[in-house]
Amino acid sequence: MLLMLVVGSATGGGAERQWMLLARALIDAGHEVVLATVDDRCTPELELLIGRGLKWRVISGRMFREGAGRPAQRALGIAGIIARLRRLVGRERPDVVYSALTITNGAAWCATRFGNEDKLVWGIRGAVEPYPRFARVIEGVVGAMAKSVPLAIANAQQSVDMHRERGIRPRAWATVPNGFDAEEFRPDAASRALARSEWGVGDRPVVGCVARLTPVKEHPLLLRAFARVLVQVPNAVLVLAGGGSPAAERNLQALAADLGIETSVRFLGNIDDAARVYAGLDVHVLASSTEGLPNAVGEAMAAGVPCVGTDVGAVAQLIGDTGVVVPSGDERALSVAIAGLLADAPGRARLGAAARQRIIDEFSVATTAARTLAAFSAAL
Repeated sequence: MLLMLVVGSATGGGAERQWMLLARALIDAGHEVVLATVDDRCTPELELLIGRGLKWRVISGRMFREGAGRPAQRALGIAGIIARLRRLVGRERPDVVYSALTITNGAAWCATRFGNEDKLVWGIRGAVEPYPRFARVIEGVVGAMAKSVPLAIANAQQSVDMHRERGIRPRAWATVPNGFDAEEFRPDAASRALARSEWGVGDRPVVGCVARLTPVKEHPLLLRAFARVLVQVPNAVLVLAGGGSPAAERNLQALAADLGIETSVRFLGNIDDAARVYAGLDVHVLASSTEGLPNAVGEAMAAGVPCVGTDVGAVAQLIGDTGVVVPSGDERALSVAIAGLLADAPGRARLGAAARQRIIDEFSVATTAARTLAAFSAAL
């Protein structure tokens, strides 16, 4: 089968990461894969995939990159992306065109009109994709497009329900959980020692959160909960890894100072090696107010780190009985869960081992690829 995966970039966030993992698994399963990206940056992982047979095609141009701040030029750039993708579909003749995220889904819809409509699958990531400008117009356009899309695949049933409520109603839905690479994310003593040396924490207990500095990740709630934790575990350290606006980081640093915990908090910013961060942690926490099926939790579990998460999206489904799930927005419950894990080293070790095994057994990349192919076969 020839599969075309369409995504904004080979670098970046959770959706991009999942598309790269899926490409690798599909190639390993014997399928031909074309990866079409808007971004022209090549990563070492992408180079390895090209060496294994992946066809990589860039569908953007200079006008899109240079006109990002100019609405007219950006519109022309998007039109160019659609035209290039349409030509690529016509040339490669894929059996399936599988796109991810709102803008790329819209481009793929346009590119498959009049001849390839029955090949299109949309990837719907997260609980709700935000539309920061012209929200109603964008939702209306996306909703109108969705009616003719043969299949949309979400990574959690909660995502399906929330998008349906917003008018995103393709002809069929499927849910396929994210997959996680248990070879890349694994317990590693050398990486743990290196990370903790860089953070200057020695053998102190370390709580971490790998997440973008955006409102839905609820970092202020986590900081307030961690202030409570320090009352019981005064030598604990909180590591926040993830990019965001300079203003967002400054606001969080100011809150940490107001809480009197600034010396116990490390801000790492954007990170290139998430596996090393997970290896250095004792507990991973995600305090989000909304999620689909979060990559950070699955990656931490694969690394053998017990997780505390809020009961949103498919977080409870992912963690199972290998960590602690608390109500969203409950600062006290979050602090109690974190402090309880920090106080029980043997319990943490047992939960961490169980978490890793859960990922291997139920959320492997190969399992995700097989479920994705089954969804294609059932609907197209």
